[in-house]
Amino acid sequence: MLEIQEVLLPPDLQSLDIQPPLLSNEGLLSWNKYHMVAEDNIDRQIELVFLDYSFNDKKLDTTHLRPTAPTGALIIRRIHDIGSSPEHFPPIITPLCYSHPLRGELELETFGRAHLERFSQPKTISLPLMTFIDGFGLYRNTYRTLMGMYFIFAALSFQECARRANVVPITLGPHGSNFADVVDALKSLRPLDAGVEVELRPGESVLLCAFTMAYIGDMPQQQKNSGMKTQRANCGCRFCFIGADNRGDLGYDTFENGRYHKQAVAMRDDMEGFKTKVLRDKYATKWGIDTEEPCLVKISPALDIILSRPSDPAHSEYNGLTRIMHNLLLDTILTPAAAKSYAATLRSFPFPPGWPHIQGPLHHLKSYSLSEHARWSIVIPILLRCWLQEKHIRPHLLQIFRNETKNPVHQIIQCFVAAATSNCVLMGNIISKADRENIESIVSDYRVKLQRLLQHVANSLTADSRRARSHSVSRPASPSPLVQYETPETAEQRSAVTKEVAALAQMYINSMKLPNMHTALHYPMLADEYAMPANCNVLVGEDKHRYFKKVIYTTNHL
Repeated sequence: MLEIQEVLLPPDLQSLDIQPPLLSNEGLLSWNKYHMVAEDNIDRQIELVFLDYSFNDKKLDTTHLRPTAPTGALIIRRIHDIGSSPEHFPPIITPLCYSHPLRGELELETFGRAHLERFSQPKTISLPLMTFIDGFGLYRNTYRTLMGMYFIFAALSFQECARRANVVPITLGPHGSNFADVVDALKSLRPLDAGVEVELRPGESVLLCAFTMAYIGDMPQQQKNSGMKTQRANCGCRFCFIGADNRGDLGYDTFENGRYHKQAVAMRDDMEGFKTKVLRDKYATKWGIDTEEPCLVKISPALDIILSRPSDPAHSEYNGLTRIMHNLLLDTILTPAAAKSYAATLRSFPFPPGWPHIQGPLHHLKSYSLSEHARWSIVIPILLRCWLQEKHIRPHLLQIFRNETKNPVHQIIQCFVAAATSNCVLMGNIISKADRENIESIVSDYRVKLQRLLQHVANSLTADSRRARSHSVSRPASPSPLVQYETPETAEQRSAVTKEVAALAQMYINSMKLPNMHTALHYPMLADEYAMPANCNVLVGEDKHRYFKKVIYTTNHL
């Protein structure tokens, strides 16, 4: 069966005022009309179709020459979308540059039609892979890291993919080696991406296509894999062009301001067109592009460099936002006495069957693993519902909540409930139809509540001039046991405490604009592409790292 996307021609669009006007040989790609047709029912095909992804793309250099349509070709440069309420609103006409190319389209461009027609001749075996890439240290000395690259069989079930035995090491790049050099050593994988004939048994040949469908890794590695600057750059999102100051805007338009594969390739060509390194660096800084071309193109030339580098919800949600919430609870929500009581309650609180308890947060939060953060995020709403009272909340923060609601305890608990719900949707191995349809609102609602909590905490710190300095939420370490300063005896001491508290409040404000906050806007797109966000998590790769760290001590290591 073939899925055919309908094209609307000028006679079909006479009632619409389209600007600029349609060309005589132009058609609009329908966003809504698809047809499933058996191959035997295909009568004929359009020989020449030109997809113009540069049309109306305001980020491209207008002086740069672009590919032009061959004579007699049908030109597609816009999309026709009837929207969700066609009876009330006219169709939306969108430039083709605001769309992601199909995987088959990129394969046709890379390998050619004749190559793909080979798949209809011999028996074909398709082996889709997820390739995990990450650096790790065998010892606690993080200055000596290895680059691990592992294959994960994507066709297996979620549970089977998570088994360590089904994670196949491809290479371990030695410390000090360049990532591009490691990839160069794997160029032999490129023929497998296209498909090679393999003789399984004497006289039986098959066409084996073992291809990477996505590269997974943590946020810094994925930025490198995409050919983008780090997530801390001013324009550091690999999915859109949001600036650092706007990352906390959960209403940002990621459609019109999104990054797309064809656009990213064209912008890199524009950058390479500058004659001096200074101009290339300036252009790269403006748009968040790495000056070095993404080296993974050498082994996976037909992949979309945007969609095939998905976000990792495990690190973003557990080691990022969940850790921040735990720090908030200990540092700024609970009084010192309540923090001790909370830690004692957590030690004795019942966990679900088979779930190990987590370490004491007062002293060991900085050593929490991703799984401990995950278990805590699920249990904490129930614990707070049973235990938290107004007397446990710091007075200045309590007053701020009272100015907004009659039930401060309920509002605080709701933030932790939203966190648990979001984590379950993003990291669960099952997702309901309702959760899939509402994934954007579920994840964004959690961010909105967390941002409000961060704002209230920052306000409470500035309102309480005697508040002690706590550990920054922007640091990966957890807080030490809470300590309160004695009343400063000198103006200099009072000034020092005031500056520290003001700096801490500003750090909480800055946490509202972390890249982890903004990532929420792109999870729905990744869920559409990979069925569940959890399919892109890196926990299975991290587990393989732990195996190597364990067995190294059984070797003749030095």
